[in-house]
Amino acid sequence: MEAQSHSLEALLFASARASAHFALSCLEPFNGHLRAKSSFVKPDGAIMHWHDFGDLEGPGWAANAVGGAHLLWRWGRTLDDASIQANALMLLDHVLEDGFIDAESGFIRPYYELAQQRFCLNYVHADDWLCPGSLAKIGVQLLEFADDLEQISKSANQRSGESANDESANGEPANGESANGESANDESRLTFDV
Repeated sequence: MEAQSHSLEALLFASARASAHFALSCLEPFNGHLRAKSSFVKPDGAIMHWHDFGDLEGPGWAANAVGGAHLLWRWGRTLDDASIQANALMLLDHVLEDGFIDAESGFIRPYYELAQQRFCLNYVHADDWLCPGSLAKIGVQLLEFADDLEQISKSANQRSGESANDESANGEPANGESANGESANDESRLTFDV
């Protein structure tokens, strides 16, 4: 039984790793971020232009950029691989900064039509209807990703505070400054490898 369990774990890990690597290989640079080159590709990553989803990308359910970015980020966290997490954040930044979200209203445009280079509201590349449930799902995905990022930030800040407390106990000044006068809690000195 033990050998089967180990074999299943190895199979699941290999499958997850292959899936993440395939997803990463389907990303392309765009405006200093990353985006999916398509939502429907061949096994070699070639775009399937004939399919309704072929020339679409973005946060809508048929493309799922936010959910995909979050899963890639979590995979990178599991492997302690900062480069995977950085790519995931570049995909998230694409959704946040490249026009999908209206700055005034917060309305989310679900898709970008790659061939026509325009935003659209639905997976059939039109603007005559949209799915409110899909917009709600995108909102939930954004909140879940933000929660994970906030937990990492809080954890780093706590470690920074513990470090400062340790220094104070070791004879360093207790006012938050090191012996050379720099602030031990200076947020500009915190770095995150994500």
